[in-house]
Amino acid sequence: MSELESYVKGVSRRITIDNMKRKTQEKMKSLKWEIEELDKRVDFLTSMIDDHRDGPTKLSLRARHGLVRAGVFNVFEIENITLIKLYATWNVGKKTIDEIVNWMKKNDLKFKEKESEYEKD
Repeated sequence: MSELESYVKGVSRRITIDNMKRKTQEKMKSLKWEIEELDKRVDFLTSMIDDHRDGPTKLSLRARHGLVRAGVFNVFEIENITLIKLYATWNVGKKTIDEIVNWMKKNDLKFKEKESEYEKD
């Protein structure tokens, strides 16, 4: 093997290693971003419903209190109640329910499906 061939092999090996380092760094940045996003989602889901209006829920006082009366104290617990239960909650009217439903859609949350045979349409 000539000196030139040896040099070319060494350079191509360094380029391959540099490419692998770059790809690894990009993957690490991507994973870091994913972890940060998951961390934000967990913080949001575990936040208290009855925090102040500028808190993570951004719901009106009436909506927050209605959810608490329905047994929802943390954001993730909203998926444990049905829309029917929310309608049956004292002092929760159509506008409040519309606000809660729109907020849930915005935050990718869903009500629990029907609880029993008696709630079937």
